[in-house]
This record gives sequence, C-alpha cells and structure tokens, in this order.
Amino acid sequence: MISSATLWEEALLTYANARKLVVAIIGATIILVGIALLVLPGPGTVVIVLGLALLGTEFVWARHLLQRVKEEGNNAARGLWSMLWGKKE
Repeated sequence: MISSATLWEEALLTYANARKLVVAIIGATIILVGIALLVLPGPGTVVIVLGLALLGTEFVWARHLLQRVKEEGNNAARGLWSMLWGKKE
C-alpha cells in the first residue's frame, strides 16, 4: 500500500511540472507574438519583455536574460539622456 505522504509528494510534483509546462507554453507564445509585433504595428519589445518576465517565474535562464535586457535598456536610456541633455563640448 502507498502511504498518503507519497501520494501527496507525487501530486505536488505533478502540479509543479504542469505549472512549469503551462508557463513555458504561454511565455513562449507571448514572446513569439512580441517578435511578430517587431515587424507589425504594436509594442513588440514590451511584449517580449512581458513574456520573459512570465518565463522568469519558473526558469532561471529567463530571469538572467530578463536582467540582462533591463541592464541594456538602462544603459541605452542613459546614453540617450546624455546625448540629448548632456554637456556639449
């Protein structure tokens, strides 16, 4: 006979795997829509970042990629700010 603790652990593992699969499918779909929006009218980069944020809830690689995108975005914003309002020499 299987103990109730073993059944509970299996149910939790199944739930975790199902959640990871659902997040992966939805996140990948959002990223693909974002890529399409890069050439179609719409906020493609915002949608891609949202897809990465969703994937980042379950996958470490997506968290790292999202962090890198944030850093590069901040660097680009700082460069644009200094180019527009920085000192002119």
